[in-house]
Amino acid sequence: MDQYQPGKTEHISGGSPVSFQFAFQLIPLDVSTLESPLQFLCPPRFAGGKEANQIFVMTCAANGTGVNEGPSAISLETYPQWNAPGHLTTIYTSDTQFFAAFWVVSSTTLLVEVQNTDRFRTVFPTNGLWKVTLNTQSGGPASAQQLTRGLFPDGWPASRDGTLYAVSEQGRDLASNTPTSQLLVGSLTGGAPTPVVSASGENTLVEVGWTTI
Repeated sequence: MDQYQPGKTEHISGGSPVSFQFAFQLIPLDVSTLESPLQFLCPPRFAGGKEANQIFVMTCAANGTGVNEGPSAISLETYPQWNAPGHLTTIYTSDTQFFAAFWVVSSTTLLVEVQNTDRFRTVFPTNGLWKVTLNTQSGGPASAQQLTRGLFPDGWPASRDGTLYAVSEQGRDLASNTPTSQLLVGSLTGGAPTPVVSASGENTLVEVGWTTI
């Protein structure tokens, strides 16, 4: 790649023993709307869609002094064919939330981790795991539902069938002054997650993935 050219599609080809071609498009990001000169754009995060010609792109704005409060956006890049430029469509945005991570559960469902921070260690009620449902029928705006408050996944949060999610909680037992952790599982349709296993002391629980569900 010789020079940054907004909208230009680059191709990288690999040879033997496995031949492949990877296409991506440089996305121009407008920083002129940022409120403070201290704000900067986070490195974009990418995730493949359930369709072979789709790539999801997450962008956000942060503050070099530890203030993360948005804006954030998730866009969908669709390629009519791999040797042609893609079509970028913004599908979900927030002016006040900081998107820390996201996962593609299905062609219509995303999970987004919201983690706003400030200099005063404020507990933001909107921090947690959110479910974003895409309106693929009419092309209207996506809808969002908060699944957890202050609880976040450690690994891939969604079950293989796209019906459940898992988050972990780390704490401390005040009586014994020992660390505690527990793993919680909830339904993607809503409702509070349920603890399924807990540990204390030197044992720490984190989810590492789903097996058959």
